[in-house]
Amino acid sequence: MKRILITNDDGFESPGLHALAEALRPLGHVTIVA
Repeated sequence: MKRILITNDDGFESPGLHALAEALRPLGHVTIVA
């Protein structure tokens, strides 16, 4: 399974961040750093 790292400087509560994570979840293990 692929590991996917998402970074963001808008904060953890950013709606776009969560939408991106949900879209990528079927492709691998998603880790968020905000």
